[in-house]
Amino acid sequence: MKPSAPSSLFFVRCTRRQRAGLTLMELVVVMVILIALAGILLPLFPSMLTRAHTSSTATNATEVSKAVQLYYNLYTGYPNNLDNLTTGAGTIATYLAAGQSTDLLAYTLTAADLAALNNAGMTNVLPVIENPATAGSVWSPTFDPYSALPMTSTLLASSSTTIATGTTVVGVTQAAVTRELGMIANSANQTTNPGTYVLFGLGDFSSMAGKTLEEAPVHFDDSSTGQPNLIYGRFGLVFQTQDGSGTAMVAAKFIGTVDLADADGITTASDHIQTYYQLK
Repeated sequence: MKPSAPSSLFFVRCTRRQRAGLTLMELVVVMVILIALAGILLPLFPSMLTRAHTSSTATNATEVSKAVQLYYNLYTGYPNNLDNLTTGAGTIATYLAAGQSTDLLAYTLTAADLAALNNAGMTNVLPVIENPATAGSVWSPTFDPYSALPMTSTLLASSSTTIATGTTVVGVTQAAVTRELGMIANSANQTTNPGTYVLFGLGDFSSMAGKTLEEAPVHFDDSSTGQPNLIYGRFGLVFQTQDGSGTAMVAAKFIGTVDLADADGITTASDHIQTYYQLK
């Protein structure tokens, strides 16, 4: 007959079973620590989100400008099939960010504007439409603003529109050009009229895709109202077609890349860098 186990061993085993969880006091201490950490970290979260937004936007805008300049050097012209952000009714698409209305306006191309764009290699654009409100539609203000059907390479040729005199495009106001694009006046005439500037959106079907740009970047916003399913969450390319005296340029000049999803109007990489460092 085997001897019985020592009573001390039985006590140790029982103690171990009883100590399998935390005591109420330990749980209270852990909860207090977690609440204290949350109180410290939560106020920092909006700032972290804004800094992520500003840094990514500044980086994307800079890289897009590099891709445009590289495309020009390789193909001696600027990209085709950029997005014309005016609708068939001759008005700016309503799904741009709310603040854009103060910086952008509908502009009708003159023969001189057309010649400047054509001489710079820009002959075709992709027209956008308002939400078709069709059941089952895949239309998207950012990813497919062109039709109720998904845009494909086979539909691209039929969707592309030749730019012509009288075509309505998006123009940039003089105030926005002076404020955002560094057009510092060099003369009295330039002060009141810095020139004529037009803007096109950079979508996935521009001729840069697969050449100097893998795909068009999508804007990352730090607010719920700036998401790409609600607004046109892309970047815009600004071109100058006339100088301050109203004289048409021989070829349109690329001025820069702007963020079209900002509620404060068009903004540049410099704006977002300043915001990142809390200078604005």
